[in-house]
Amino acid sequence: MENAFWVGVNVHKKVCRAAMVNDECELVDEFSFRNCSKGIEDFMMKIEAFRDRVLVAVESTLTCGLGFTTLLRSMAFRLFSLTLPRQG
Repeated sequence: MENAFWVGVNVHKKVCRAAMVNDECELVDEFSFRNCSKGIEDFMMKIEAFRDRVLVAVESTLTCGLGFTTLLRSMAFRLFSLTLPRQG
């Protein structure tokens, strides 16, 4: 993938952390966002410009990441879940 970007997201109950690197492994951006509808919307708007070139890796050990990963998949972002939240 030419000019690819990777976004790693560590999902927590209240505040998530994200870092974006380019295809040369240089840090492009690092930011936090709240784990709520508005915060996730802000996150998606931030990476929307890179949609065709971005791969999102999500790390979440709790069910708080389930809604986040489900939403990203429904929006057709390419997504890798590093740890699947328990489902039940």
